Amino acid sequence: MILGLIFVGITLAVLGLLLLPIFLKQGAAAQRVDYDIVVYRDQLAEVDKDIERGFLTDAQAEAAKAEIYRRMLEAEDAEAAVSAGTAEGGSSTRSKVFLALVLLIVLPLGAGIVYAHLGSPELAGKPYKDRMHDPDFTTAKEAEQLAAELEKKPDADGFKHLADSYSVLRRYDDAVTAYRQAIKMNGGNAALWSELGEALALSHEDLVVPEAHKAFIQALRLDSHDARARFYLGLSETQIGELRRAVAIWRDLEQDSPPDAPWLAMVKEHIATFAKDGGFDPQSIPPKPPSLTSPHDGAMGIKPKKPADKDSDIPAMVERLAVKLKQNPDDLDGWLRLAKSYRVLGETSKAEEAAGKAEALKAKINHSTEEKR
Repeated sequence: MILGLIFVGITLAVLGLLLLPIFLKQGAAAQRVDYDIVVYRDQLAEVDKDIERGFLTDAQAEAAKAEIYRRMLEAEDAEAAVSAGTAEGGSSTRSKVFLALVLLIVLPLGAGIVYAHLGSPELAGKPYKDRMHDPDFTTAKEAEQLAAELEKKPDADGFKHLADSYSVLRRYDDAVTAYRQAIKMNGGNAALWSELGEALALSHEDLVVPEAHKAFIQALRLDSHDARARFYLGLSETQIGELRRAVAIWRDLEQDSPPDAPWLAMVKEHIATFAKDGGFDPQSIPPKPPSLTSPHDGAMGIKPKKPADKDSDIPAMVERLAVKLKQNPDDLDGWLRLAKSYRVLGETSKAEEAAGKAEALKAKINHSTEEKR
């Protein structure tokens, strides 16, 4: 009840602030015109006094008076316009009343609809003691405390735990920083390198950028069975249109995984999806582990580079995919990947163009399917 009264009071106050200028505007305009004319008359008197004192020549005085008279005429025209508006009071009043009614109806009704859609006084509150049981809130609080502790006393295991927390919170840029710090302190094991690579990929909208690719390669050099690294290296092949190579890597991971592996279902789904996109039977592709020497001419940026050039291979990779799509324009998934890649690069117009071609191709495929039915 009290909340309802507060809302009514706020609504009435806002309506009052909106309606007040509508009905006061004409009177305010008239008062302004009268004030301006009085000021201009005083200015004419001042000019006459300046002539008497010898401050102005006759020519200067005439020029000053001409300018003041011009302004007075403008003010008188404005006064005439206000008077005309008053004469047409019936029409003007009707317009004001109509506008006032629109505000009185639309504003409360619109506010009510929005509030009904987005909130309700019946929703339960979430005080601090309740938020303490929210997993995300708890994790964020722990991460904040751990980050403060690590500033005072850096520790590799602490940075690893902090990076894991940031990953759970989907703060992937922060996770990348923490993983790098952990690796810097202890050299990193396979799991740490592959987790760094995953955080880098997720922070770039699932795009396996050069640093991520390098991290996955390092993970496999330390442990050739690292499932996360093998999966993402397969994904990196799809980004340059090498779907058969991606399926070969995933099939190798599939046959090397235990039946109850948590990632197995996702691997099988990717094999089926990308084989379908590529128009081939996945069983026709022999399993093959990912290469640790970047077989596609450094497309993912494994070669050592100067710091300023660390992302220079991304545009080259995207350009290769664009060329492939010119040769095979019916690759719907390819256009979608190209649009995502351009968005990562910040090339909005190219991303929109690629997305448009994907939409057109999708509509064409749907239309063709309907005709077959």
